[in-house]
Amino acid sequence: MIKLLDVIRIGPLNLYIPHLLSIIAILITSLNGYVLVKKLSLLKGNTAFELVIEYWLTFIVVWKLSYFLLHPQDLISSPLSVIYFNGGMIGVVLGLITVIGFIFMKYKKHFINWKIQTLLFLSAFILYVGINQFFKFIYVQDLLMILEGATYIAIVVVLYLEKSYHHFYSQFRTLRWFLIAWVVFTVIKDEIQLYLIWLLAALVMATTTIFIEAFYNRKENNE
Repeated sequence: MIKLLDVIRIGPLNLYIPHLLSIIAILITSLNGYVLVKKLSLLKGNTAFELVIEYWLTFIVVWKLSYFLLHPQDLISSPLSVIYFNGGMIGVVLGLITVIGFIFMKYKKHFINWKIQTLLFLSAFILYVGINQFFKFIYVQDLLMILEGATYIAIVVVLYLEKSYHHFYSQFRTLRWFLIAWVVFTVIKDEIQLYLIWLLAALVMATTTIFIEAFYNRKENNE
């Protein structure tokens, strides 16, 4: 249910504040990508900013429309429900898979280094999740949200501070710490039953990244 305080009325338009905060978070992650590649001379800054925006647009469209996969009856009876609802965790996974496909499409058609692209999106996604926790604190004054948000942002900062940030294997290490942190905070918040399958999937994926990281570590160090 949307609270009255969640909406700002500007003339005939109703501006949903959580959506506005999400846009702000997306812009911050895009600026982060701009600064990152410009400082490290990985890509043109403008290109990085545009890429991150495109990643998010792709992700949001799939995440939102996946709601109709779970509730197909609403596609006809209430199509505008997609404005306020989404596909939940299934939508997130589908969105991530679609973005990965989009990244490889960019690589094939425009020859944009796919490893740099995955670095951009991985850092943008984790940073967004961290920033979003701070925004949630506006509505629910729970200090655990601040701690969780700070943890995710710290993971991104550590990635940038590592001398191996430009190596593909370092991204798997970052992904692993993000997944572990998400599992820990989900357990602390007593949401195990709500996300049990996803928690198990996250643990399996975190374990898998250990072997993938080791593989790419050897491969890139031998090149």
